[in-house]
Amino acid sequence: MYPLAPAVKVLSRLVFPGLCLVLASARIHASPIAFPSGFVPLTSIESTSPAPSGVRLILGYSTFPAFATIRSLPLPSTTGEQFSEASIQLAPGQFFSNVYVPTNAERFGDFRDFDGVVLDPLSGQPFPGNIIPTSVLGGIYAFRVGPAAPAPEPSSLYEIGWGAAVILVALRIRKPATPLANR
Repeated sequence: MYPLAPAVKVLSRLVFPGLCLVLASARIHASPIAFPSGFVPLTSIESTSPAPSGVRLILGYSTFPAFATIRSLPLPSTTGEQFSEASIQLAPGQFFSNVYVPTNAERFGDFRDFDGVVLDPLSGQPFPGNIIPTSVLGGIYAFRVGPAAPAPEPSSLYEIGWGAAVILVALRIRKPATPLANR
């Protein structure tokens, strides 16, 4: 049987020869945070710092109006919350997936929780304590970007979502189909 996330409650299981259907429900974040449509926060990307966890920090030049927009975004409701869009343009022509919603600390340049190194694009040296000084915030900003998600197994799990509920249908062929002419 395919493993289901702990938050998933199995509602029913239907088993037919060669086919197993699972109907389940799960709680989904009620209102995912959307990245502002048409908003490109960085004018250019100066460095990408990888971390052992697979998270990257995309650091680039910004403008004060863009920085004000970043600081006005809703705060994440959970640790590690990502924007709802599959791909976000952080700089002109540069798109990223799995972009994290900036925490309150990150909005003030504090990236101490990032397990990589935050480099100053002007000097090439690390910012002390992974904290971007307030004197340069607005002109420089960074976004955490999660690792790329692994590709799903073909035709093993399909997810269809409707607001607060999800229906998961898992298919498993137990034996090859027998042509009707041979029965």
